[in-house]
Amino acid sequence: MTLMRQLHARQFLVASTENAPVSWYATRELEPGWFLHHDPALTVVESDDGVFVGDLPLFHDGASLDQARRQGGRWASVWPVARQSAMGLLSLYWASNGDTIALGSSAPLVADAVNAPRSNLRVGDYRPNWIVPPLSGFTGVRRLIRDQQLTLRSGEVAHDESNRLRSNGGSLDDRALVLQKGLQAQLRRASELGNLKIALTAGYDSRMIFAAALAEGVDFETYTQSEASPAGADTETAARLSHDAGVRHHPIGPTRNERSALARWDEHTGGAIRDADRRFLARGMFDVFTDDDILVRGAMFEIGSGTWDALFPGPDTATMPGKDEFERLISRAFRLLPLTKSFVIPAMHEWRQFRLDQPSTIGWRDRLYVDQRGAGWLGGIEQGIGLLQPRSVQLADTSELVEVMTWEPDDPDHAQGREVQKRSIALCDEGLLKVPFNPATRSSRVKTVADNLSKLARGDARTGVAALRTRLGR
Repeated sequence: MTLMRQLHARQFLVASTENAPVSWYATRELEPGWFLHHDPALTVVESDDGVFVGDLPLFHDGASLDQARRQGGRWASVWPVARQSAMGLLSLYWASNGDTIALGSSAPLVADAVNAPRSNLRVGDYRPNWIVPPLSGFTGVRRLIRDQQLTLRSGEVAHDESNRLRSNGGSLDDRALVLQKGLQAQLRRASELGNLKIALTAGYDSRMIFAAALAEGVDFETYTQSEASPAGADTETAARLSHDAGVRHHPIGPTRNERSALARWDEHTGGAIRDADRRFLARGMFDVFTDDDILVRGAMFEIGSGTWDALFPGPDTATMPGKDEFERLISRAFRLLPLTKSFVIPAMHEWRQFRLDQPSTIGWRDRLYVDQRGAGWLGGIEQGIGLLQPRSVQLADTSELVEVMTWEPDDPDHAQGREVQKRSIALCDEGLLKVPFNPATRSSRVKTVADNLSKLARGDARTGVAALRTRLGR
């Protein structure tokens, strides 16, 4: 059986009740009538900027809000004002029933505190495999958008100006240097917490982290999780890179199909996310790791690659589309069915209005990507990973690295995130660029052509034709 921690591991709740929602949680009084209940494994830090709760102690006692965002780690400020990290990977849910306000990293815990029922929204019915912020899977329980803040005493939700998405405005080489140095510093701190196990595939993110670890000289091993049989390009590429560098590599495949683990994941996350890690948990693909392991997994470094430009086609990358056009784009991109459309469209209009009220020099697609793919998708995954024996680190969640990987729409280097990643790798070891990234297999080529034909069938002719021409070399 897969070794898992107890339900609600690595979670917390702030509420007016003195009784902890989970019997083994620690409790501290924040002020008369307000209490913080949390897994004792979480780090709690007090500073002039408030009370912080963190999943890993990558920030130090007394750290200011700005220092915490720049140092990284999965954390949130929870009192007296709730604020999030640069990417918001420690999700903040909140609700009020008129008598009390509850705030927590777990929608189920918040829902229980205010007696909120489950909603009808389920992931899997629409294209994103996560429940889109500001929704949760419970009626009346809201999820703060990445740069929203909640004042606990009053229940007021406002924009957190200090977490506004910005670009550092540097050249490609300048950005690559900041990225490399930032990754190395975080890897050094993470190595002091346990045994580094770096997830390595054929992609850009993981190779960049691999290169930074080699350059920093920390001890680490690599692993690749794959359900493919025989081993696919990810496992083969990772094994080759690791062998050439003299690093031990662990190829990990499925060993079972434990359906009860799926139910436990869903109960723990409130049904917020269904992704590959959920399957990996059920198939025994985390069994090789221990309490002493720190999983370093690459994600969200592609912010500046114009990742959602094709998903939401249109000539203007800066200006938010009108209400009707926005709804059309969301409905088509997410392939909404009638039931989920009744939930998702109002939530996305709420997101749109919040963004209109907070003008930005960053394009609306990139802001949507960070808020949904980052805080929504990756934040949900990280909550699920909290069930595991090892701990997880996401290195992209610092304000410095988010700014490095973000461009303004009129910047000539916009959508050049991959180039920054390649230059960052080259600063560590140019030889790592000689191994192809994401080499196409026959099955992947077939899937790509099928996806592009599907775009054509949905009427997205411009994107589908362009992609097909690229794939066919024309």
